Amino acid sequence: MDAILTRDGVAWEGTKANLFCVIGGVVRTAPNGPRILPGVTRAAALEAARRQGMPVEERPVPIEELLAADEVFLASTTLWTYSLVSVDGKKIGDGKPGRVARLLKEELKLEFTG
Repeated sequence: MDAILTRDGVAWEGTKANLFCVIGGVVRTAPNGPRILPGVTRAAALEAARRQGMPVEERPVPIEELLAADEVFLASTTLWTYSLVSVDGKKIGDGKPGRVARLLKEELKLEFTG
């Protein structure tokens, strides 16, 4: 369980991990800046998504879009990526861990551990 840090209607990040969502096949995360930590795993996950041919957007994610996302996941150094199957009691996507988070987790493991 984790908390998502929000401000002014925008979801920025988790308490100890970077926040990602997949909307219409696009991997989204907030841009680097004063509102999020520029995590090493965040950068590696973005690069892994690009290598897999996934479109990536770095822009703020309004809470309404997060709740309507096909997939939501967090990325951290210790857990790679991990899916959120619900947010505030609302099921995300089909309520199961997402394909993109699983794929990126495998990519990150290979990159960092060989």
